[in-house]
Amino acid sequence: MPAPYSENHHKDWQIKKIAEEIISTLKENVAQWDGNGLLTTMLHLDVVGHGVRPFGDYAKGAYRDYSIVVCTRKWNGLTKKDLMGISQLIKSVDGFEVEDKDHYFGYGQFTPDFSYPTYFRKYGNACDEWNELKALVSKKYDIDLGVKDLYLTHMSGAVRNLEISERIYVAYAPYRCKQLIKQIKDFGRKHTTCEIVTIDDFEWMDNERAVWLDIQPKVKK
Repeated sequence: MPAPYSENHHKDWQIKKIAEEIISTLKENVAQWDGNGLLTTMLHLDVVGHGVRPFGDYAKGAYRDYSIVVCTRKWNGLTKKDLMGISQLIKSVDGFEVEDKDHYFGYGQFTPDFSYPTYFRKYGNACDEWNELKALVSKKYDIDLGVKDLYLTHMSGAVRNLEISERIYVAYAPYRCKQLIKQIKDFGRKHTTCEIVTIDDFEWMDNERAVWLDIQPKVKK
């Protein structure tokens, strides 16, 4: 059995200060960005063990707590209560899209310990191939694609239904754009239909989920 978690909670003013430092770090990272592509900054949560065998048959005085890492900065000695306090202050950050992620801290768990703000995104200039695809789809199908409309979510880790990695947005993936452009152009002058569809399939392109363009020959009535 692992060691118990620390209950040495931070004070409210300390929680606020950590949240402000996290937000400041996110904005500093943006300041070094050229505005092209998709900027995703991840917040990493770790469980830290203290004392003898904190993750096994622990000895007296051993305990566990949490740390947060954003870019090159790290905040240590956090309790679960601290984490929840911080999460309330960073769940909405001006200028960023914030997405939660389920976190699993026990080996072989099927139920997450909790969900936490993890992905902080800034959408910049899309690739040239996306602009070509967007124009083609608009002209041929009268669909106005936005940069967040099409994406793939690749699986990672040994337990595929638990560890889901960051979304790959087609607007910032030239190869994926080329795939769709080729698919449309290969039909030539044939009449086709097009719609945005959600695919939940572990085997399709090795993805857990994809939001993709479904382009099909038009069936004559």
